[in-house]
Amino acid sequence: GNINMLDQGISRYDTAIPYLDTSSKRVSWMTQEATPVRTKTILKSFDIGEDAIIIHQDYILKEGKKRNGLYPFDFRRSDAGLIMHTSTFKNGHQTPTLETFDGTFKRRMNGLIDFEHNKKYVATGEEGSAIFMNKKAQKTGYRFKPSDNRLTVDAFRFLSADRVIFRESISKIWYADLAHGTVAPLTDMADTTSKPIYVNGKLAYAVSDGAQIEFHVIDLKK
Repeated sequence: GNINMLDQGISRYDTAIPYLDTSSKRVSWMTQEATPVRTKTILKSFDIGEDAIIIHQDYILKEGKKRNGLYPFDFRRSDAGLIMHTSTFKNGHQTPTLETFDGTFKRRMNGLIDFEHNKKYVATGEEGSAIFMNKKAQKTGYRFKPSDNRLTVDAFRFLSADRVIFRESISKIWYADLAHGTVAPLTDMADTTSKPIYVNGKLAYAVSDGAQIEFHVIDLKK
């Protein structure tokens, strides 16, 4: 029941507010220390077993007319390891990349909206499509196209090695079986559907018609 402050900082020069990512053993985040001449990004975790904050890596981006260095946009750290979306700047040229720390996956990635991974797949959401790539084969295993190619796909939650849910726009949640290449709606279309949460075998999400909010919980263990 105690509340402990793990970290603190400030967002300056357009750096992002830290994104918190959780797994069964740790909570992870990155902080960015920005000045007019450089941005330093630090990747950290609080390990429950060790009861300590671990600093995994730091990156330096030199600011100026021609940027040089590496700038992490976002990351996800699950029980499958860490995957990060970065941009590498060299002599002013920018190369966006999505890659895992263990080297099993690396790909240039433009227009990325959201992503997630497990030990078998990398899921990426863009405007007009979601792609599920097999890590070992390094190729697309399944592609989902929303009802309109202007809609986005995000909020991937892996339920098992081959089963995943995700959100179309902010209106609908889908369920996909990647082993069989099938997809089915999990919810009806709504004015607003929240990003789903999946913890300890329970799936939770909220829907709103603009006037009221309903919370739904599905026990997948049953």
